[in-house]
Amino acid sequence: MQLVETIKLEKKSGSVDQIIVLMNGNIVVRDFSVDSLEQQKIEIYDHSGRFLRRVGDYGKGPGKYYRLLDMRIIENELWVPDVSGRINIFSFSGDFISSFLLLKPFVPNNICFSKTLQQFFVTGRLAYGDSKNNYYILHKYSVKDKKYLHSYLSCDQEIFEKEIYGLLFTLIDRDVNGKLYLAQAPIHKIYIFDPNNDNCKEFKLNSKKIRSVGSLVNKHTAEKTTELYDNSFLVTSLHVLKSSIWITIKDPINKNSVLEVKDLNGRTLYQDIILEGKLVGKDDAGNIYITERNNESYSILKYKTKIHD
Repeated sequence: MQLVETIKLEKKSGSVDQIIVLMNGNIVVRDFSVDSLEQQKIEIYDHSGRFLRRVGDYGKGPGKYYRLLDMRIIENELWVPDVSGRINIFSFSGDFISSFLLLKPFVPNNICFSKTLQQFFVTGRLAYGDSKNNYYILHKYSVKDKKYLHSYLSCDQEIFEKEIYGLLFTLIDRDVNGKLYLAQAPIHKIYIFDPNNDNCKEFKLNSKKIRSVGSLVNKHTAEKTTELYDNSFLVTSLHVLKSSIWITIKDPINKNSVLEVKDLNGRTLYQDIILEGKLVGKDDAGNIYITERNNESYSILKYKTKIHD
């Protein structure tokens, strides 16, 4: 990776968990401040890092968000889902446009858009009471009328065997051809799903620095789940570029992240790269963005990837 630019944000508190770089150079920042949900927010900065405005507000209902887990661009609008099952839609200037409620999943995680199919996909689990055979993690909707269409992909068998449902969080991204790439946080695999024919294949992550997640069998308490979450190697980001997949795994021992890069067929290109910062975004030019915090301020580092993206 080659550092090409550093942008210092006018941001002193909270966190930078995801960014989207708009065509005009403005930067949309998702701040998921887990220690205080009231402080979570979406903000827009210009290309120099100057704060422009806040988007939406904390709460429940149209134009508000309760737990900010993702944001994506769909049809030139900013779509923001939260765990209440609501998706809010904003303009790039930050104005509220509309919102709607999802039929499934019970707890939405990430969303992804297929322009060719004019459909969007939502990841997230169904209710705990659902049959294991119907424990789907990928749900398809029509963009035009927001109608639920179908659910796919049962969660990995390891989730059932270890009873680690509380750690299940599913990330998603797509490639330029519309294939979907998914990762379940406690499972060190990548799943490739083709929505054109419903075919799915998977491959394992090869990092030598990560360890399998433990079990919660007969240990179903909030304290045990939190303890396992805090001490597990979990997949935290998934970004698909034109010809490569960038995956980070949280290292709870060394308090950093482990980066693994694969081609679109699962062949390992790089692995066990240590990141002190957080991988928070990509752009269409094949650059990736890492955020670092220094002296109570945040900087976004733009890197050109040396893979032919």
